[in-house]
Amino acid sequence: MNTKRILRLAVLVLVLGGLVGSTAAVLGDPEEIVIGAPSTMGIFVGEGNANGIALAIEEINANGGVLGRMLRMEVADDKQDPATGKAAIEELVVRKGAQFLIGLFRSEVVMAVLPDVARLQVPLIITGSTYQGATQAVAQDYNTYKYVFRTMLNGNFLAVHLLEFSADYIAGYLVRKGLLRNNKVALVLQDMLWTRPVEDLLNAMLPRYGLQVVASIRVALGTTDFGPIFSQMGDASAAITVFDHPAIAVPFVAAWATARVPVALFGINAPFQGPEAFAATQGLAAGIVQTDVGPGTDVAITFRSRPFYRAYVEKYGKAPVYTACIGYDSVYLLADAITRAGTTDANAVVAALEETRWIGASGVIQFYGMNPAADDPKYGPYAFPHDSMYGPLLIYPVETQLDARGNKGVIWPLIWANTSFLLPPWMR
Repeated sequence: MNTKRILRLAVLVLVLGGLVGSTAAVLGDPEEIVIGAPSTMGIFVGEGNANGIALAIEEINANGGVLGRMLRMEVADDKQDPATGKAAIEELVVRKGAQFLIGLFRSEVVMAVLPDVARLQVPLIITGSTYQGATQAVAQDYNTYKYVFRTMLNGNFLAVHLLEFSADYIAGYLVRKGLLRNNKVALVLQDMLWTRPVEDLLNAMLPRYGLQVVASIRVALGTTDFGPIFSQMGDASAAITVFDHPAIAVPFVAAWATARVPVALFGINAPFQGPEAFAATQGLAAGIVQTDVGPGTDVAITFRSRPFYRAYVEKYGKAPVYTACIGYDSVYLLADAITRAGTTDANAVVAALEETRWIGASGVIQFYGMNPAADDPKYGPYAFPHDSMYGPLLIYPVETQLDARGNKGVIWPLIWANTSFLLPPWMR
C-alpha cells in the first residue's frame, strides 16, 4: 500500500470518527433512557415538573438506574400554546430521542398534542392538566390513545374533593360551630377549559351538602378590577376559588385582602403552593386555604412524603408545588413499570403501567381500567381509563392554610392536620 493511499485512509478514519462522535453528541448515550419533560417554563408548574423529574432521576441513577441504564431528562417549553406544544413534543421525541414523556399543564395544549403522542406511539404521563378529554380519548379509541396516562387527579376528582371538604369541614364544622356567619358560598373560577366541569359539579352538588351557592363567577385572565366580583359575592361568608395561573390568583387575593372583603377563601389556589405568589402579594395572602395534591408541606401522607419534601427543599430551597411531587412520583412509577416489563418497548411499558400500584410521595397511585365504574363504584363514575385513582387510601389532596409568614399548615383531612383554621384578621 503506497504512502498516499495510507494517508487517504487515515483521513477517512478521522472524518468518520468525527461524524460518529458528532452523532453521539446529538443523540446521547444509546444506553440511556431519555425522558422528555414538556413543561411550561417560567411559571411555577413548569419549573416544578422539571425539578421533580430531575430529583427522581438523580436518586434513581445514584442507585444504578433502570435495567442497568441511566436516565436522562430533556426539557421543552410548551409556552402554554397548542402549536408550540406540538412542536415541543416533536422536538423531544424526534430530535432528542425521548422514549417517554412526563409533564403538560395547560389542557388546551394536551388536547392539541394527543394526535402526535398517538402517531409517535410514545407513552405520556400527564402531571398537570386535569381536563378529562385526554383520558376520555383512551375510552373512545384505546388502540390509538392507550399511551396516555394521568398521575394528576382529573378535574372531576378535584371537584369531588372540594365537595367532601365542604361537607365535612366548611358546612360540618365551620358553619355548624358559628365560625362562619352563614352557609352561603360564592364560586369564583378562572375562565379556562378545565374549570367548566368543576363549576358544573360544584353548582349541582354543594346544595346537597347544606351550602347555598349565591353566585358562580368566571374570571378572565387579564382582569384587574375585582370590585364587581366582590359585589356579586353578596352576603356569602365563604368563597370557593379555582385558579391555576398567578396572573389572576395573585391580584385577586391581594385585592380581596386590601378591600377586607368579609369572605373566607377556600379552593384550588394553585399558584400559592409555591412561595413566589405569596411574596408577590407582600403577605396579603395570609389566611387563604388551598388544595394541595401531594406533600406541599412536611406531612406524612405516605412513608415517602417527608423524605421527598425534605430532599426537594434541600435541593431547591423552597417547598414543592403539586407538579413537582407528581412529576417525581411519575418517574419512579415509570421506572418501576420499565423494570417489570424488562424493556423500554412502548407497548410493553403501557401494559406494565396499567398494572401499576406505586406508593409515592403524593399517595398510592393506580390507574383506572377500561371500566372505571366497575373498578370503583363510588368514585369510578367520575373517571376515564388511565386516570389516576382517587380516594382516601389512594391519591387524596390535603387542604392547607397560609399563615402570616407564608408557611402552610394542614387543616383537613383531620388525620393529617397539624394546625387549626383561622379566619382572616378582619373577620375575627
